[in-house]
Amino acid sequence: MSLSTLRGATATKAHGSKKAHIKTPIPLEQPKERKYQKHEYISFKLKNNPGQANSGEYEFTIPFFHMGLPEETILLVQNINKIFLGLDLTTGSAQYTIVRRILKGTHSLPLTGL
Repeated sequence: MSLSTLRGATATKAHGSKKAHIKTPIPLEQPKERKYQKHEYISFKLKNNPGQANSGEYEFTIPFFHMGLPEETILLVQNINKIFLGLDLTTGSAQYTIVRRILKGTHSLPLTGL
């Protein structure tokens, strides 16, 4: 089966003498890559090993999230977990602050509890 056949794939379910087509919940096509402007994302400096003070750092950028496809929501949760690990955030209040900043789309919320 070719990729072009899989695009827009639907599951077929026999329903009496008629066949009903059910769309897949997550499309087989990946979302299109998008270039974000400076005001549409936030960057975090994460540590490779948060438990060590002299651990190397890297910058992790995540776009603000307003709404999206199911796959984009799953990727958002995975990226938020990377941020929690890289910043060594273990308390609920600190994690809540990060998620709130990403969902509200603002740089200006204070990072209390970090």
